[in-house]
Order: sequence, then structure tokens, then C-alpha cells
Amino acid sequence: MTTVTPVDAAARKSRSEAHLVQMGIPIDPSSPPLELSASVRPPEAIPARAICLCLCAAKAEGLDPATVASLVTNFHVGRYLRPPEVEFLYGTADASDQVNRFQWGYEACWALLWVLGRLETLDDPVARCDPQQAARIITTSGSITGLIGTLRSNDEIFDVADLTHRFLDACRQAGPPYENLPGELICPVVYQRQLAFQWLLDPAGTRWEEIIVPI
Repeated sequence: MTTVTPVDAAARKSRSEAHLVQMGIPIDPSSPPLELSASVRPPEAIPARAICLCLCAAKAEGLDPATVASLVTNFHVGRYLRPPEVEFLYGTADASDQVNRFQWGYEACWALLWVLGRLETLDDPVARCDPQQAARIITTSGSITGLIGTLRSNDEIFDVADLTHRFLDACRQAGPPYENLPGELICPVVYQRQLAFQWLLDPAGTRWEEIIVPI
């Protein structure tokens, strides 16, 4: 398993903080370097998670149940859906209170598409992603393995994970209602990216719904 050395972590922290300063975002010099290790997720788990997130977000936007069921079958992702996702996709109970939460899942999906090499860049979280492009990338891939492009290197992932962590710190410092943030950050975008990277790099392999991102 590749692990960030203390020297690398400190250098990465400095680069992230310099980026925040360029954006006009206050930094916390006392924030420690971030200890990271390479993903322990099976190769197919990452594209499968991206597909599940996209399907739930599409359902939240109004995709009809029959189409959802067809896509789950065609992509063979049924076994990758987590219980809250199954309940949201197929449950008969009123899920209106969950719509907003699942709709923001496009942002976590977008981060994973970048990890999978299906996006050239992952821009600063100052705008929402393009849901139609995310859906197009996934549907044209044809399968879980078809969604895997040229995977990002550990160093690339560590860089963006560290930066995302410090964007989240800036959101926390600003506090509720997390609006008009410095650098024009969009807190829900930052939060969803943090979910994605925390899940991806979690050495314990924690289930998606059990990942906790304090905010």
C-alpha cells in the first residue's frame, strides 16, 4: 500500500494552502498535514460507485422507475447499491426528503469520474458539475469495466484529496448557512467531493453510507 510520507504530506499541505490563498480563501496554519494511503477498493468498485451515484441522482431529478430498473440491470450494479440507495430507487415510501441529498450525488460521481480518467480536469468547487455529461460518459461506457479509463496516479489523487480537505476546512470556518463563502466555494460540492475521496482512500474499506464527513 502506498502511503504519504511526512515530508510529502507537508509539501502537499503547502501547495494546497498556496492555492487557497490565490483564491482569497483564509487558511488555518495550525491545520496538520494530511495522512493518506492508496485506495484499497477493488478496481470495479470505483466505476460501480460512480454509476450508483449517478442513477440515484438521476432518479432524484425525475428519471422514471422503469428506466432506473433497466439501467441497474444493464450495468449489473444491483449488488453495489447500498441499502439507502435501494430504498430510494425502489421504495414505495415518500422519499421527497431524500431528493436533495441524492441529487447532490452527481458531485461525488463527478469526482470519481475524474479518478477513473474520464475527465481531463477536476476544477475548483466553485460551480456545479454537468449532470448531462456525467450521464453521457456513463451510458456510453456500456459497462462497469468500460467506465475505467486511465486511472489517476496516487500522487494526483492525493493532491486533489488534500486540496478538497482544505476546501472543507474553509467551509467549516465560514459556518452555517455555508453561503457566500470565500473564493466562491459551493459547500455541497466540496462536501460531496470529500465523501468521494474519503470513501476512495479509506484504509478500512468503510461502506459508502457509513462514511462520515463532519461539517
